[in-house]
Amino acid sequence: FNATLDSQTGWNTLVLDMEKVEKVDSLGINLIVWLFRLAKGDDHDFKIINCNDSLMKVFTLFRLQEQFSITPINH
Repeated sequence: FNATLDSQTGWNTLVLDMEKVEKVDSLGINLIVWLFRLAKGDDHDFKIINCNDSLMKVFTLFRLQEQFSITPINH
């Protein structure tokens, strides 16, 4: 994944679309935080879109919305 991002030019925001994701565990949270840090380290934005209510609750619990944009589904 790092190599793919490094080889791409002209992108400003890494967007993680969670539309088909029903739930996320601790490994998933760690992956999301890693992606955020990867984007931030290269001075890019990171955001998550299309989160269901369950995901929104988990992300709120971990206070991830304070680090990057998280948009619920249907917005």
